[in-house]
Amino acid sequence: MFDLTILYLFEGDDSYELLHKELSTISHDIRVVRTPLDYSGNLNSLPIQTIENCDCLISRVFDNYDYFIKHAKNLKYIGTGHTDTSDYELEMLNRRKITLNNVQDYCTNSVAELTFFMLLNFARKFPLLNSSPTDPSIPFNNMGNELKNKKVGIIGAGNIGERMAIMCSHFMEVDYWSRKHNEKLDAQPRVSYTALDEMYASCDFISLHLKLTKNTKGFIGEREINLMKTGSVVLNPSKPELIDLHYLKNTSTAPSISIWFDELHSIEDRIIFSSFPYVHLTNGYGWLTKEAQSNSNHQLLKSVKQYAKSRLLIE
Repeated sequence: MFDLTILYLFEGDDSYELLHKELSTISHDIRVVRTPLDYSGNLNSLPIQTIENCDCLISRVFDNYDYFIKHAKNLKYIGTGHTDTSDYELEMLNRRKITLNNVQDYCTNSVAELTFFMLLNFARKFPLLNSSPTDPSIPFNNMGNELKNKKVGIIGAGNIGERMAIMCSHFMEVDYWSRKHNEKLDAQPRVSYTALDEMYASCDFISLHLKLTKNTKGFIGEREINLMKTGSVVLNPSKPELIDLHYLKNTSTAPSISIWFDELHSIEDRIIFSSFPYVHLTNGYGWLTKEAQSNSNHQLLKSVKQYAKSRLLIE
């Protein structure tokens, strides 16, 4: 069994009871750490002895783990309740032979559906309307558009990008780009593989579905934004750093597009960008469905139990 498992959760995350019960079968001791959604409490505030004694970390929180992992000298296993692993320094984990298991394909429908919902919101200009229960007037000066004559560009054809493309193809033309062709998308009506520059210049919506790596950080920056159609919308349910945040903060001319972020967690950045009229923020809703949470917890527990059994930590 593990000696000390730390279970890292957001406040309000109701996964605690299930995870704690199941982890107690493979760990002598479990410490629960909860952080508010503003990340004001985190693993780094734990006593150094607790960090040093931890040999298993189960986390459902996006955070910077460098300090914790550096001082967790007995750490053997990390289970993260997300697909993205960009919060972890993988080279250090490999060097120290720490196993990192993430969850796969747990929120494909959840993220794709939210992204399509936001696309429809922008098309009909819902984010721009301030409806009032006491104001029944019809906003004739701010009418939206139907989707049938619009085009969306999908960047990244993994599980979520593929799902988003197929969903959109029932309503509008779809261009997609990926480093490799997606055979399923190539066989879809109204879906075409397209070069990036052509996509930027012709699409009304750009939907970003890439993994954050050194090569994809700042994937959309000044050059790409300047190629886009006036009035187009960039939808980013993925890591915010896929878009060049430094450029957006420092440009003297506001882009002629709109940008939506769902995963902008930095409080400092949220304060800055909330004052930009062309930036729209939501609070990490992409993975927040009952189905996605159930999938995540099931995979988390299955992986850690398999690891424990393979290392003869349990009978």
